[in-house]
Amino acid sequence: MTEDQQTRLLEGLGKVLLANTLQGVVVFSSDGACVWANEAAARVAGASVTGVLSHPLNDPFWGEGLVDDARKAVSTVAPVQREVTLSLPGGREQRVRRVVMGVDLSGRPTPVMMIEERAAQAETARETRFSDLAIDHAGEQIIWVGRDGRIVHASAHACGMLGYGSDEMLRMSIHQIDPTAPPDWDTHWQTLRQQRKLSYETVHFTKAGDGIPVEIDCHFVESDGQEYVLVFARDISQHKKVEDQFQDEALRRRLLIEQSRDGIVVLNQDGAVTEANEEYARMLGYTLDEVQQLHIWDWNSDISQEQLLEM
Repeated sequence: MTEDQQTRLLEGLGKVLLANTLQGVVVFSSDGACVWANEAAARVAGASVTGVLSHPLNDPFWGEGLVDDARKAVSTVAPVQREVTLSLPGGREQRVRRVVMGVDLSGRPTPVMMIEERAAQAETARETRFSDLAIDHAGEQIIWVGRDGRIVHASAHACGMLGYGSDEMLRMSIHQIDPTAPPDWDTHWQTLRQQRKLSYETVHFTKAGDGIPVEIDCHFVESDGQEYVLVFARDISQHKKVEDQFQDEALRRRLLIEQSRDGIVVLNQDGAVTEANEEYARMLGYTLDEVQQLHIWDWNSDISQEQLLEM
């Protein structure tokens, strides 16, 4: 492919990209004529593409200060942006964010303008605020961790649960709240990158040194070209408390059964032995292991399997 063919190809690709971007794009010539616009620009301007091309750089239609902004953008090769009001057909007005850049076309900087409805920006900001509120008020700790293991963002709930201010959290690593986190964070990072998600239980420690049992869901995510581990930590203190109570109760019952002078046997609904003590095994003439393999009809001929199932 010759250099001229490459140039034409790149120009063609550039026009395709500009034509399909969601932002309005308008290109002016060096003498201020409007020479190109995409459909998005026409939509924002409330006109057809042909109608947009009829408005030169110095037309008040584009809002105040466009000539000065274009001159500055071309001379400094730096974007110049401001919010302006477009005077649309029918006496309507449209508030837009306008960005003017000096783009090198045909060997010299040329004014290129991008316009976006202010309402669209407001809606985006509104959605972002809603997302932030949802994250901050979620019933889980939500923490973003970077490649080096440092915390890059923490929800308000996470800060409150752990007793740290948001600024303090941003100066910490994940190991400071979870000392059992993998010390070789780079290897852990690579594992997460491959598996995309990991779940496990651990303990998060507060600023006061109190441990909070948590159930962790880690997700490997990418945002704006950066990679993060997104940590959701659910407080399972109450669950652990109930679990410990059940374990304590089971142990207490087991001790009572084992130490009782009476023979005790526990059956399930199928008549199989689930628990028994040594005294009961002695009464039947079996070992304890043998008793635990029996059903009630093995030693009580008055009860058949059919009768038990009918109970």
